[in-house]
Amino acid sequence: MLRPDFSPEILPLNIGLLLNDVAALVAAMFPEDIRIVKVIPRDLWQVAGNLRQMEQVFFTFCSNARDAMSAGGTLTLRASNFRPGMLCTATVSAALRGPHVVVEIADTGTGIGPDSLERIVLQRITTTASGNSGGLGFPTVLDVVRDLGGVLDIRATPVRGTTFQVCFPAIECADSAA
Repeated sequence: MLRPDFSPEILPLNIGLLLNDVAALVAAMFPEDIRIVKVIPRDLWQVAGNLRQMEQVFFTFCSNARDAMSAGGTLTLRASNFRPGMLCTATVSAALRGPHVVVEIADTGTGIGPDSLERIVLQRITTTASGNSGGLGFPTVLDVVRDLGGVLDIRATPVRGTTFQVCFPAIECADSAA
């Protein structure tokens, strides 16, 4: 069920444009010692989603990345088209059926410890100092991703950073037919 605090309007979305908008927003808001790298091809397939929800999901990942890089670092926003059988770094590829758009938001921050990573989507915990988090919280992010038919994977290594990978089903069209 979609969260009641979001508009339920589901429309075809261009993830590439959305990620570029999120990157511009975080570049304006984040400290200058955080470098933002975008790897966003122009030919990404569309996905069905709610614009506000998707913005919030990606901004939550970016905000957590910023908080993990208090001494600076690199935030990478990467997207790609994915079909089962394609060579891809998607660690969740076995769970995907049909064409998807894969989005990775990675940081070079402090990472998430194994204990926190195990509990992160089950409880409303934060890895940031009290009062510093402005995101949705991971349980809500997971709900949004699942409501849209997506899959979320979090890979973290303490002291080396975290990668949030989310895969959304692509809208069927001639370019994305399996």
